[in-house]
Amino acid sequence: MKLIAAAVYDPRVVIAVGLTLTYIWRFHDFLPALRPLRLAAVFSVSSWLCLAVTPNLAALKQGLARPYAKAFLAWFVWIVIGVPFALQPENTWNFIVTTESKNLLFFLFLIGSCSTLLQIKSVVYAQIVGVCVIAVFYVKGGMPRWGSPIRMYDVNDMAFLMNMTLPFVLWAAVAASQWWERAGLWLGALLVVLSITGTQSRGGLLALVGVVGLTLFRSQTVSKTVKLRLVALVGVLLAAAPLSYWDRMGTMLELEQDYNLTSEVGRIAIWKRGMGYAVSEPLFGLGANNFRIAERISLPDTNRAFVAHNSFVESLAETGFLGFVLWLSILMFAFLRLNQIRGQLARVGSPTSESVLKLVDAVFASLVAFALGGFFLSQAYTPYLLLLLALVVGLERQAELALGAGGVRRRVPPAARRRSGPWTIARGLR
Repeated sequence: MKLIAAAVYDPRVVIAVGLTLTYIWRFHDFLPALRPLRLAAVFSVSSWLCLAVTPNLAALKQGLARPYAKAFLAWFVWIVIGVPFALQPENTWNFIVTTESKNLLFFLFLIGSCSTLLQIKSVVYAQIVGVCVIAVFYVKGGMPRWGSPIRMYDVNDMAFLMNMTLPFVLWAAVAASQWWERAGLWLGALLVVLSITGTQSRGGLLALVGVVGLTLFRSQTVSKTVKLRLVALVGVLLAAAPLSYWDRMGTMLELEQDYNLTSEVGRIAIWKRGMGYAVSEPLFGLGANNFRIAERISLPDTNRAFVAHNSFVESLAETGFLGFVLWLSILMFAFLRLNQIRGQLARVGSPTSESVLKLVDAVFASLVAFALGGFFLSQAYTPYLLLLLALVVGLERQAELALGAGGVRRRVPPAARRRSGPWTIARGLR
């Protein structure tokens, strides 16, 4: 509650929260009464005005100097340069103007709006609100396999977003100081996991296992109680899953009968064609948003235009080999920097450093969920990745402040040093 009260006095936080809830979670589509308000447009335009009038140049300059931010900017520029060489240049240009340019502005605004720990937490809690509300709507709607409460997302995309947000829900559940906050957040985590299993997404299950496994086997400071609670949460839901769920999950063990391996419209065939597109157009690729067009040309008799079903293949096929290296560098630099911060903060014994460390580990787990889930979905251009990068920028700044001027690390006795896992949620946020 203190966080909410403090955040409402910061216009940037209000816009960032509203932008997150509309741009990623599409809250404006839930109720017909909200649609005439054009909330998505209101928050988007407000963020652009902030960039124009009060851009927070110091935070922008510092954030854009990070290697993963540079890699994203270089990738964006590469996409623009490749427009004349695209399979359908007009389609790529329209995609840049209507989608990717908005993603860029979204990223720039968040960099300037995640420069303090309060701002970072506000954006994180906006994500938590978003995923919990979606989970309530999905469970209330009977958890259909072919429908999602989020307009423009199918159930696989929804499971993907939920897996990326689950680490933040768990972080907040343990960090909460009041019992009713903890109870509500653990209930939210229950609904999120229930929704992920309800989608019957095989990629969603793999990403869920990855997030949970990361917590159980790599974290050294998560209490046994929390680990047992998490295992019980996932175990009970999986045990209570209907037989149809396990029949679908069992298809992962029957690869010789899976259409993804045997059909020309299965994932393996699509991935092979995607790599073939990259080989035929190694420099600039097909051009952004042209994979469907290439598939329609390759399979004229199917009357369908297939997506890449793999963010890595999507980036490779649509932006060429150099573009793929740039896109992959975004992830690699973010992972490496988070790991470095984690190691540095583990040697500092202040409450501020522990608070930042726990958020660093939550973002790390979310990026792992992106990599795992994105291997089976076309999410190379998702704004959620840019939100995570903005959080990394903000957490780098907070880590530098916690480590002292110039990033000098304060030495502490070995007995007082705390080992850190990919995300630490043992002692709550103070």
